[in-house]
Amino acid sequence: MGANEILKSDVWLNVVRPVANFYEFIGLLVHKRYIDASVAFALVTPDVESRENAAPIIDALRQKYRKDLYLFWDELIRLGKNVEPLIPIHIQSEAAVRGAGR
Repeated sequence: MGANEILKSDVWLNVVRPVANFYEFIGLLVHKRYIDASVAFALVTPDVESRENAAPIIDALRQKYRKDLYLFWDELIRLGKNVEPLIPIHIQSEAAVRGAGR
């Protein structure tokens, strides 16, 4: 299936594109430092399986249109492997108080 057919397909329009655009948007926010990576990962978990399933479609679109399509989604996945989990301050404080009483 060529890039033009992909863009008109129901799978692209109703399944792949909304998911890809969501993760691309979150990845862009993290990349531009509008939100911290730990905050982003407290809200969402990058969907590696969806990215792997979408790879043939995204690769075809990159070849036809632009090489940088959905690179922020890729970056989000890469960052997700290294980011420390966000532990809310009140939980950190409670843990410190409990640890101090020992």
